[in-house]
This record gives sequence, structure tokens and C-alpha cells, in this order.
Amino acid sequence: MDKLALKDFLQTLQYPLYFLDYETVSHAVPLFDGTCPYQQVPFQFSLHIRQLPKGELRHVEFLHRDKSDPRLAFVKALVEHCGKEGSVVVYNQSFEEQRNVELSEAFPHFANRISNITQRMVDLLIPFRNRIIYSPKQNGSVSIKATLPAFTNLSYESVEIAEGTAASRSYLNYQRGMLTPLEVTMLFEKLSKYCELDTHAMVSLLEVLELKESKLC
Repeated sequence: MDKLALKDFLQTLQYPLYFLDYETVSHAVPLFDGTCPYQQVPFQFSLHIRQLPKGELRHVEFLHRDKSDPRLAFVKALVEHCGKEGSVVVYNQSFEEQRNVELSEAFPHFANRISNITQRMVDLLIPFRNRIIYSPKQNGSVSIKATLPAFTNLSYESVEIAEGTAASRSYLNYQRGMLTPLEVTMLFEKLSKYCELDTHAMVSLLEVLELKESKLC
């Protein structure tokens, strides 16, 4: 473990913390006006908010439950709940960052507020990708699916949708009218659990990093 690099990383965080994750849907034939083939269109986010160190954790979710373009409702919910200051913690920043660029282009009247969220992003992948901290249990992977069980007692085994591709494919089936009402209800429940676990995983991994750093002091 590189204790100085770990300390430097943790010092980049500014409270309140917003742990953020997007889910997207795409298709060769654009699903919505103004989108391109295979464009990743965000339809869901999970957000865990911690105002102060060791403070209470609050969860906010957006999931577009209509067969329509989810982007405007997504953006409105996003800027409402992400505040104007404090770090936005993501895992693999380039994904959420690129979605924000596309959303800013689609909705220029929200561009400044979306840009503010992007500028505050801190990538929790960095300590694991840079081997600041590592466990053999990761088996060489820095995916959150690998780091979470390597450092905590949590995993994705308990959720029926356990990765983003499955979430996207399932939501695409919903948008194309291929699901029964019961299947739709079950899908929304599964998507909520999966996306919430993504941001809860980030909270847990950050707590691991903070604990490790405190023991090195």
C-alpha cells in the first residue's frame, strides 16, 4: 500500500460527498429523437449523500418509468439533488463524464449546472487502478465487482441484475414494449436494487480507504 498516495487521494475529497452512478440504454436504431445509433442514454441514477464525515447516509434514486425519452427528467433530478459544492464520487469517471457532455449538448440551458457536477467529480477507481491499495482477492481486476468483495463483506451475488449490460438490455426490452406489466414491476425493483448497490459499494470502499489511512497515521 502506498500510504502517501492514499492520503493525497483522500485529501481531494470535499464534503458533502455525493456518490453517483448512472445506468444507460442504447440500441443500433436510436430510441429517441436527437440521439444517435448506440448512444448511451441515461435512464437511471443512484445517489448516496453524506453531508459530514461519519454522518448519516441518505439515498436518492431516479428511474424513468415511462416509455419516453428519459433525459430531460433525468437532468432535472440530477441537478436538483447533486447540490452545488462537495465532491461527486464516481467509479470510472470517464463514463459519467461523457454522459454529462452529451446531456449538456442536448439541454444547453442546464449545461452550467451539469458542468458543475462534472468538475466536482472524484474517481474512486484511481486508488485501485494505480495499485495504491490492492488485494490478491481482486484477481488482477479493478472492477467494482471485484474490489467490493475483496475489501468488504458485500458482493453483487444477492442482486438478480448484477452488471450494467444486463440492466441496459432489460430496460431496452421495456422501452420496446416486450414486457408484461408484472415483468415491468419486477424489472423496476431489480434495477433499483442494482443501481443502489453500485453507490453503496462506493460508500463502503471509501470507508475502507479511510480506515486504512487512519491506521497508517
